[in-house]
Amino acid sequence: MAAGEGIQPAVPTAPPSNPGIPAPPSSPRRTARYAGIGAVVAAIVAVVLLGLAGVLPLGINALGAQPTVTVHSATLTFEPASNPCFPSEYGGGRAHTLATGGVIDFTINLTDQSDGSVRACTVVSVNVSTPGFTVESSNVPLFVALGVPAELHVSVEVPDSAYQGNLSMTANVTFQRPNVDVTAQNFSYSPSSDSGPCGVDAASGVAFQTFAGSQYDDSAGFFVISPEVSWTLTAVATTTPGFSVVSASTPVFLPIDSFGGVSFVLAVPSQAYTGNVSIVLTLTE
Repeated sequence: MAAGEGIQPAVPTAPPSNPGIPAPPSSPRRTARYAGIGAVVAAIVAVVLLGLAGVLPLGINALGAQPTVTVHSATLTFEPASNPCFPSEYGGGRAHTLATGGVIDFTINLTDQSDGSVRACTVVSVNVSTPGFTVESSNVPLFVALGVPAELHVSVEVPDSAYQGNLSMTANVTFQRPNVDVTAQNFSYSPSSDSGPCGVDAASGVAFQTFAGSQYDDSAGFFVISPEVSWTLTAVATTTPGFSVVSASTPVFLPIDSFGGVSFVLAVPSQAYTGNVSIVLTLTE
């Protein structure tokens, strides 16, 4: 062996070929067996996929899409239903589709529809009656002044699972009814006289209801019957505790044989009151 020559790995030689002998044909039984094994594997895969599909949450397909919530319409009703502030139900609007667990923001424009029959219309709370939904936030208490629009903002968190349908909300409302009830107005003149010092008959005014601490636009009417001299109504006052006359349309000249009248602003007590009010009309010759 010469220097530098190592042991080389043996190189295998190919067996001698015999072109005269053809390769044996494949066995039909073996082919059929392979086809049967493939069908069994395909069936097992199909069963596994169906089993997985059966345990996927509603709204998620086999590709892993996130479930959604679709609110077709939302309604807001007011309690008590007989409240004069917001007697109508607010509803409709566009449909909302979002991922589960998301939040829908609603803005409802409110106006006091009581026409002054009540005051201090206030939305004190908002609740959701549809299962799975919750109120996340709202700008309550919300005071809605007469003739001044206000916006009610409500954020609602949707369910954590897929949902399609409507959403129902309820708003609780408080308000103040008139608590000052003037059952009659009793008028007298100063200087006093059984028939009026200047031919003026007894004045008359209407009963009314209003709210404690407010002011009422009042008035009185009377006849002037053939006075001997001309008179003028120069002041209006009240002797009933808790009431006061803020202003009056005086002086009022009293023409002969005609109907006369005076208007005035009456401040009512700051607490509830029921009863009569005495008004004094001052006349000057």
